[in-house]
Amino acid sequence: MAEHSDSDLIETLSVLYELSLTIGRSLDFEEACAGFVIPLMSRKNLSHAVVWRRQADELVPVWALPSLRADFGMTDVANVAVTSHPCAFGPDDAAWSAIHHAYEIEDGEAALFPLPGIGVLTVRRGLNSRAFDYASLAQLQPLMEQFAISLQAADAYRRSQQERVELRKATEAADAANLAKSQFLSRVSHELRTPLNAVLGFTELAAMTEIGSETADWLDRVLVAGRHLLTLIDDVLDVSRVEAGELSLNVEPLSLCDLVHDALPMILGRADELDIEVHVEPPPLTPSVCVDPVRARQVIVNLLSNAVKFNRPGGAVILRCQATDVDAAVSVIDTGLGIAEGDLDRLFVPFDRLGQEAGGVDGTGIGLSLSQALANAMGGSLTADSALGVGSTFVFRMPLAFEDAEVRPIGTVGAIAATTDHELREAA
Repeated sequence: MAEHSDSDLIETLSVLYELSLTIGRSLDFEEACAGFVIPLMSRKNLSHAVVWRRQADELVPVWALPSLRADFGMTDVANVAVTSHPCAFGPDDAAWSAIHHAYEIEDGEAALFPLPGIGVLTVRRGLNSRAFDYASLAQLQPLMEQFAISLQAADAYRRSQQERVELRKATEAADAANLAKSQFLSRVSHELRTPLNAVLGFTELAAMTEIGSETADWLDRVLVAGRHLLTLIDDVLDVSRVEAGELSLNVEPLSLCDLVHDALPMILGRADELDIEVHVEPPPLTPSVCVDPVRARQVIVNLLSNAVKFNRPGGAVILRCQATDVDAAVSVIDTGLGIAEGDLDRLFVPFDRLGQEAGGVDGTGIGLSLSQALANAMGGSLTADSALGVGSTFVFRMPLAFEDAEVRPIGTVGAIAATTDHELREAA
């Protein structure tokens, strides 16, 4: 008798081990069900099996072998018992009606296993098969719990795949919309640029003829407004090229001193008009940076122009040059009104002027976003820090040109060593 019990135990353990190896082999829900339940049916002499998923207060069949009747619906499983323990039941039990109705068979016995987080697994044996006993069901329940975990993992994987597909579709749609916008801006800007150049050209020719002072003043206003509009169109073109990945850069080694020296004269006249002093703090040595000269100068001019425009009367602008072992930085510091901390996140958003539209200062809100894009495209960065009522600091970092770097003492550079705007004007 003991030998028979030992052989039964060995057989049970063997079955449990074999079934445990089938769990978790697939993240596909259907494959996970088949991979576990089919071997279970074979080893336990089962004729039918159904995996039910709990949805609200109902159980819905989601996998079955053999297949359920085509017209089998949710209401047919309303009486299926759901317990925290496995159980067996026959034709006299209330839960039997749903199970036998699923297959239209009336013999045999059924058993139910809870699947935590999923629902239940119901199985059937034929009429001539050995009846289920609680001990054998209890032995299988730990495996059922592992099976349920594998199904939960399959559900999570399917959701992640669906989310990934939806995210990819949304990203592709956003990219397509952004590309269409950039192409539209590029085409419109090109169409505007051609006639505007003609207007400016003929206005300049008219200004060269013998005209009265009043007419000359009108033409001068046309030129100022036209050039401002042309600058805006050029900026819009640049933004569209950056967003479309079509911006071409001619990167080369360039003295940081020469870069700053070329940019300063472009804002000194405006600084004079607004009574703003410009001070330069050059580094003790001037390294070479690896940038596109035109684009890097464009960034610095934009930062200086903003520092002058948004300053207070009689204020100051400090241009500070610094260098480390890996990069060089140009910091533009102003004594303006500053920017609220809550608005800093919007600072580099195109066309967002942070409420300055009615402030009396001209601008479009595109310069900083373009400058940051250009800085990033050249392998550098543009960051900002500001305190309301104190002023703002913008830092433009550029990579060093290590192989071709030319490091010269500041004394040989010339005008950039000046610390006042007056000396810089004379050097220019």
